[in-house]
Amino acid sequence: MAHSLVMAVGEARDGGRSQEPSSGSGSVWSRPQDWQDRKSTAACPICRDGGPTNVLVEFAASVACAGPSAPLPGYVCMVARRHVVEPFELPGLERRQFWDEAMLVARALNTLFTPAKINYEIHGNTMPHLHMHLHPRFAGDPYVGGPISWRASFDRSPQDRQAIADAIRREQTTTV
Repeated sequence: MAHSLVMAVGEARDGGRSQEPSSGSGSVWSRPQDWQDRKSTAACPICRDGGPTNVLVEFAASVACAGPSAPLPGYVCMVARRHVVEPFELPGLERRQFWDEAMLVARALNTLFTPAKINYEIHGNTMPHLHMHLHPRFAGDPYVGGPISWRASFDRSPQDRQAIADAIRREQTTTV
């Protein structure tokens, strides 16, 4: 895929939403009630707002999201439809669908971008709603030898994001 991407400074985004900094010093985990509150559906920005933003493709158990800024050109965030914090909290069929959908998107990214490797990340430390970051990696990308962060970001045009959505849909038709 030809990249019409421009490096830009960006803020951390998670499933198309800005991450909320933890209040005060120390980990939110050191305040068990704060962490319990944060994990609730009522406190979840994704649930509160009716779902994630920047949705490219909807699946049975998840949605594939890709915003206009990303830490790497092919970055996609898979967000679970059901509010859970951990993958094992999904019921059996939904759990299998979530993983299958994420792997379908990873195959589409692999076909579209031909990366050296795809990284898969599930954290939930600041956004406790199950989501998986898919990061196609390349020789010479800004994060070689270290963790992926938002110290660099790439601006993606609507056409760039449409190309990702189209690749996912093509993969859907070949994976049935």
